[in-house]
Amino acid sequence: MGQENDASEFMGRSVTAIAEQVVAGEDRDHEAVRKALAEISEEGTVTRRGIDESLADLSKVVATPETRVEVAQTALADAREAAEPVRDTDVVRSRLNEFESEISALEERVDALGSRLTSLVERTQSPDDIYTIGRAIREIRSGATDAQRDADAIAVEIESFERKLRNPDRWADELREDIDAIEDVIEETLEVTTTVSDVEDDGDGKTDLALAWADTALQNRMQKLLIEDVQAELDVLQQIASHRKIDDHCDGIEQRLEELETLRTDISHRVDEVAEPSWGRKHSGVIDSFIQTLEEFEPPVNWAELQNELERHRERL
Repeated sequence: MGQENDASEFMGRSVTAIAEQVVAGEDRDHEAVRKALAEISEEGTVTRRGIDESLADLSKVVATPETRVEVAQTALADAREAAEPVRDTDVVRSRLNEFESEISALEERVDALGSRLTSLVERTQSPDDIYTIGRAIREIRSGATDAQRDADAIAVEIESFERKLRNPDRWADELREDIDAIEDVIEETLEVTTTVSDVEDDGDGKTDLALAWADTALQNRMQKLLIEDVQAELDVLQQIASHRKIDDHCDGIEQRLEELETLRTDISHRVDEVAEPSWGRKHSGVIDSFIQTLEEFEPPVNWAELQNELERHRERL
């Protein structure tokens, strides 16, 4: 637009006045424009110094995720060292490769932010569009903040994995906590199957029972994957302990997993037995879709992502 291409016209004017002119006759959000212009202003007025100071601050903001990515890379190197005895196991290899991929993707994001900042600095030497400059500053800052957050999260996750590799007793305790959580949800599904089989209902209540049955079927399939995930981690833990000739601290864990899988299987049979034909016809599509989705997961399983898939399919019931 014509008025945007003359930056000198806007220098020294208030953010409010410039925002009004920028949005005039254009399909732009006034508040978004005002916030963009505020990035390059001093006390509500757009100035050259406001632009320079904002860019100087932005350079520091962009540098932060670069440092955090380096921290994550160091953490990954430490984790690889700790994983050396079991580096060829599927769980460990997959986890380390996943971390490496996430860090590589972050590096690309951070490099792109740096390149964009360099281009923006060059552009502001002879600014031709004040609003676009302010908007770019906001976008780069937001991208850098997101990258920093993600780098920190990855570093924490890697460090947690390394601690488990170096401390089998800590890992065993976490597996017991996972088993407790699985046991709780299996017992909940057991209660639901009992209710569905015992309650005789008609009308709208029948629909409620059908939903309860379908939801239980989804959870039952997911629980199988959770048990397999814990078993895979247990196998790695036992290999680490064997390599170091130390106690694996896993007493009773495998037995509990076997008992839970037996109970889960019994519930699965019960789910099939109590189902009315109409329930299967109505919900089989969603259940089959969920089963196919579960096949895409393999240890190590991201439990949060798995739960999101469950919720997504629940919404379709």
